[in-house]
Amino acid sequence: MADADFSAEQAREKFSYDPTTGVLSRVDSRRCPKVGTLDTKGYVQLRVIAGKKVMAHRLIWLYMTGAWPERQIDHINGVKTDNRWANLRQVTPSENCQNKPRARSDSQNGLMGVRKTAKKNGRWNGKWCARIAVPGGKRISLKGSYATPEEAHAVYLEAKRRLHAGCTI
Repeated sequence: MADADFSAEQAREKFSYDPTTGVLSRVDSRRCPKVGTLDTKGYVQLRVIAGKKVMAHRLIWLYMTGAWPERQIDHINGVKTDNRWANLRQVTPSENCQNKPRARSDSQNGLMGVRKTAKKNGRWNGKWCARIAVPGGKRISLKGSYATPEEAHAVYLEAKRRLHAGCTI
């Protein structure tokens, strides 16, 4: 949906929003006032005009500020359905990626930024190391090797808090 197709005034006429709970409701519906369904990525979406879907967090931004967001809306705590106003912020795509609260589902060890180190022959030497992406997309190895993946992860988290402006963990 083009942002211009739906205004802040229309949003406030059709919906009510509680910033402390994050609940968005239809003004004109007594049966089922709470709105939205989960999309395939786990975000709340809803129809505002026949056939036109919009993400609830983007509509809430419009509702609260009077303007559609110019950038991405990040859920600060990483919970995609937590649309409380205090949990939403406008960020760049890079900052949004920096706020991932957990490792990817295909992670070998379940910890962000941690991987096995290898000897020159390619075999695992029983140690763990940490790597991080820095602004500009370059990945750097953090100094040292560690006996456990948890130790390497602690080094990664310290660097993440220092290097990633969007990090909230």
